[in-house]
Amino acid sequence: MKYKTNLLALLLALLMTLSFAGCLVPEETQATDVAPENLQPTASAEAASYDPEAVAAELGTIRITAMDLENVFDSYIDMFSYSGSVDDSIVEQCRDMSLQYLIEYYMPLWKADQLGVKLSAEEEAEVETETAARLDEERDALICQFAYYGGATEDYVEDVAQLTEEQVESALSMINEQLALIFHEGYTFDQYLLYERENIGTEIRAERLTEKLRAQSEADFAVSDEQVEAWYADTLAAQQESFDDDPEAYLDQVEAFEAGETKYPALYVPEGVLRVQIIRIAPENDRDIKIDANRTEMAKLEQEYGKLALNGENEERLQTIATEYAALKAENDALEEAYSGEARRSIAKAYEALEEETPFEDVMKQYNADSSTADTLILAEDDPVYGELSGFAAELLPGTYSEPIPVDDVYYIVKRIETLPAGAVDCASIAEAIQAAAADDVKEEAWEALMEEWNAEAAAAVVRHEDVIAAVGKEYLGY
Repeated sequence: MKYKTNLLALLLALLMTLSFAGCLVPEETQATDVAPENLQPTASAEAASYDPEAVAAELGTIRITAMDLENVFDSYIDMFSYSGSVDDSIVEQCRDMSLQYLIEYYMPLWKADQLGVKLSAEEEAEVETETAARLDEERDALICQFAYYGGATEDYVEDVAQLTEEQVESALSMINEQLALIFHEGYTFDQYLLYERENIGTEIRAERLTEKLRAQSEADFAVSDEQVEAWYADTLAAQQESFDDDPEAYLDQVEAFEAGETKYPALYVPEGVLRVQIIRIAPENDRDIKIDANRTEMAKLEQEYGKLALNGENEERLQTIATEYAALKAENDALEEAYSGEARRSIAKAYEALEEETPFEDVMKQYNADSSTADTLILAEDDPVYGELSGFAAELLPGTYSEPIPVDDVYYIVKRIETLPAGAVDCASIAEAIQAAAADDVKEEAWEALMEEWNAEAAAAVVRHEDVIAAVGKEYLGY
């Protein structure tokens, strides 16, 4: 159960508090001599004047205990405490919110029981397997945490198998001490893990039953043409506003849809989107860092030479600069040839093939590193990926291609296919995608409405035990 992680968070929080107070750090870094057993217990431990297993509420056969309620209550009250003082009305509000949270959490189990929806034997076995795995993960994480912060290990390890038997025993002893502070004297890690096993199993079972309830319910969710049309109109309007404001968002939408990362197709095209084909050839060798260093030095020499030549002075220095510059240029030419010479010659051959009327797709396939012949969508201005290359593409006529273009040591030839018509995309071309996305959203809305209806039914059906509920959080009122 998601709220149950509050127990783990509380345990770790106390661990960290004690550690920073110097109680759980290695001796050489200890900041205080206060022992853990002398620290004040938490409010929840002090206020445990009621039976934590007492039933606070009943939803069908489901029993919500005082401890269940308090675990959620503590999270809510902490949230309010950060924003100011806590009074009687806040405590009552947190109780109500906590109980409502638990009712909604358990609702799928209750509703599944009402409708006769059950997990198969195989599915129950899967729940048990996942529960055991998650419980082991939580157990090992706590042991590793306490081994480190308790001083049993100098370095933090993530695998409990790396700890010695003595280190594990030290961690377990410290865990039991802290659990006694949180709950009550004698409360052990084994008890905590049994409690967590039940909580984790309930959470996983609720998730599985929710999936079954949804699958069963969706069979009755009909999607009308009117709903699809309404979805289309709303989505088109939202995309038009978004893409006109930020054309890059259109490119992201198209890319995400084609990659299967979103179910929503692009329904609208903003101004200035070009469809192009690109031949891209990049150097295969590593760039020598001396290339940029030499260029920087050459720029300095050019500046110095210009000043001296302008004033007509120091001919000897001018000659020295010219010699140094020539040596640097010769070295850089050789380095750049080694780095990008092959790429430059390849792009020249690709261009020559195009001039000989070889189909652009064939040249793309031959020279692109991934042999891609796919079209690319770019923005005519400020394309986020191709930058200045988009400016060259925008100047081309449809069906024509550029000369080789060097951009940041990469060589390109770009062919402009077309400018996409701005406005709404032809529905016929994406009819299936529209229908699928609309149906998913309509069904999602129907499912959310059904969940709200079931939550209301559960809230009405719950039996409250007011005396137990009222005992939770009393310490915040100073009773």
